[in-house]
Amino acid sequence: MRYPTKAVGDGTLVASRIAATAFCRMVGVVGQNNGADAYLHIFELAAVPANGTKPKFSCSIDAARPFTFFLQTPVDMDACCVAISSTQETLTAAAGTPVTIQVLLAS
Repeated sequence: MRYPTKAVGDGTLVASRIAATAFCRMVGVVGQNNGADAYLHIFELAAVPANGTKPKFSCSIDAARPFTFFLQTPVDMDACCVAISSTQETLTAAAGTPVTIQVLLAS
């Protein structure tokens, strides 16, 4: 099933992005990793969390490649923040990571 979506983000290189500070329906995340292998962490938070925080969703992103993360159906979230991490289980912020991030939300 297709869902009308809006993209939050642009081509700016970032290590994190706040997609929504209130209720949203997340569909997925797309971007380009111009750096080393890393992990995309998705949090149900309105701000970037501290290192050591466990994400709601996580996926690996390969070095120097585009990436996509899509859910089968939109997920209701109280807020949405994504960050690039050097570790899989919990956030270890990868500051200065050359990544573009666009979060797709159902509208």
